[in-house]
Amino acid sequence: MAEKSNFQGPFIAGLVLGMAAGAAGVYFWATERGQDFMEEMNELWDEARPELIKKGVISKDDETIGQAVKGFLLELAAEQAQAGKTEAKKRIRSNKMLFKGV
Repeated sequence: MAEKSNFQGPFIAGLVLGMAAGAAGVYFWATERGQDFMEEMNELWDEARPELIKKGVISKDDETIGQAVKGFLLELAAEQAQAGKTEAKKRIRSNKMLFKGV
């Protein structure tokens, strides 16, 4: 007997992550507290950046925290692609007829 698969799980997870990202965006760019937080994080980044360059954690090209995170994520994705960990999931079809005709 064919196994049932649930294709709604990834959709729901993406929906929830999208909503969370949207809420975070509104908080950080549309509220005064969020803008203050972003300014404080940028100041902390400017203080920590020279030490991170010295330790080799980031390159000199990473001028902003966003560029550093983007570079880290790209390196991580490249490593996973090289390791072959990105496999497509096979869709399981059921033999049950959904429409039997007129």
